[in-house]
Amino acid sequence: MKRAEAEKLLGGHATGTLTETERQALYGAALEHQALFDALMDEEALRELLADPAARAQVLAALAPAPPKVVPFWRRPGVIGAAAGLIVATTAGLAVLRSPQDLPRPVVTPETAAAPSPEAKALPPAAPGKPRPKPEATLNRALEAPAAPAPAPVAAPIVAPPPVPVPQAAGAPAEEARARMQAESRRMEAREEMAKKAEVADRYRSAAMEAVSPAPTPAHRVAVTAAASPAAPMVVEAPAWSLEALPDGATRVRVAAAPEAHVALLRRNRSGAEVLRPEPTEASGPWSFRVRLAPGDALDLYVLSGPVADAGKLPEAGPVDGFRARIHPAAKKDTPR
Repeated sequence: MKRAEAEKLLGGHATGTLTETERQALYGAALEHQALFDALMDEEALRELLADPAARAQVLAALAPAPPKVVPFWRRPGVIGAAAGLIVATTAGLAVLRSPQDLPRPVVTPETAAAPSPEAKALPPAAPGKPRPKPEATLNRALEAPAAPAPAPVAAPIVAPPPVPVPQAAGAPAEEARARMQAESRRMEAREEMAKKAEVADRYRSAAMEAVSPAPTPAHRVAVTAAASPAAPMVVEAPAWSLEALPDGATRVRVAAAPEAHVALLRRNRSGAEVLRPEPTEASGPWSFRVRLAPGDALDLYVLSGPVADAGKLPEAGPVDGFRARIHPAAKKDTPR
């Protein structure tokens, strides 16, 4: 079988238009020639694919020429250029129509000086008028005239001074302002409490002064560190105290007690007991201690009827000759002993 006939039969085999005789001849030639057999197998696969209606429709759609793409008018450069030109022309026309036109300036022609008329030349000179008064006479006349009353001075309006602006921190957040207000309120409450305790201490001091004979008091007091001469037994009253937090992180302890009492303040921690020295104050004022507390520190307040040899050895618990209380951390006050 010739090559042209084989290709013709292969095309008819793929489309399914061969007769039975042509199909038998194609199969016989394929058995004799290997290349024709391979081509027939490929055509068989294509024929099976085209036998499926869905696959055939997809193949025909893929082979069909693509329809022309429709481009919107606003994407065409010609239309865009024409629109831009129209906008520019309209804008230029409006600018020209609305701009003021310069009016032509009038031409100034030089005028010749008018010659004096002959009538003006013929007029006689003007007669001399009355003589002007001398300045000395005018001055004398002004001095002789009665002086006019001076106008009453106009009182200047009193302007109230502007209110003093309250200094405020620029851009301070609401939380910081609230914290300051709370701290100020706590400070005011602490001051009121101190004033009340000082008043109670004054009462106790006045009662003790009436019971005990007055004795000279030194200008400044110091902590109980050494033994002194024995004194008369005294009934120790419960003192009043307050703790105030300072801005630098320290704590100020104020103790209001009788002036004859011996006050000692001990700080206890793991390392032992430390006797705190009071700050110099007036003789009639309360005792004042300044201490920087650390976590785990405790403050014990002792108000004794007499001096002790070593205040650091005062007991932490048990009876004492006077008053003892743990003021930090907050604890219940011991009854006077």
